[in-house]
Order: sequence, then structure tokens, then C-alpha cells
Amino acid sequence: YFAYLRLPEGAPDAMATAERLAAEQGLMSLPGPFFGPGQDRHLRLAFANAGEDVLAQVPARLAAVG
Repeated sequence: YFAYLRLPEGAPDAMATAERLAAEQGLMSLPGPFFGPGQDRHLRLAFANAGEDVLAQVPARLAAVG
């Protein structure tokens, strides 16, 4: 299972955001351009093997790199 998220206007592109999420929040994602052209504002987050306690942290971790 995964979520495909659109980054807000004014935010860094998907590649930069994915790098920052990993480095600062320990949150791994795949940048949209890995899946084809025209997806510079998207991130894919997989959550199939994450427990509820970890999933509950995701919104705050995403917002922290806002």
C-alpha cells in the first residue's frame, strides 16, 4: 500500500523534498519523477508494513519539512 502525495506550490521539488525527509525526519519516500515525467511535485510513501504508532507520526514528520 502507498500514498501518492502532491507537494504544495512553493515547496521544493520532489527530489529535494525526498532527500530532506530522509535526512531530517528518517522518512523514506520515492520522488514522483522516478515514475515518469511531469511528476516533479509528487512523492510516493509506502506504508504497508508500518504499525499504527509509526503511521500516527507521519503527518508531523511531513509538516516538519514544510
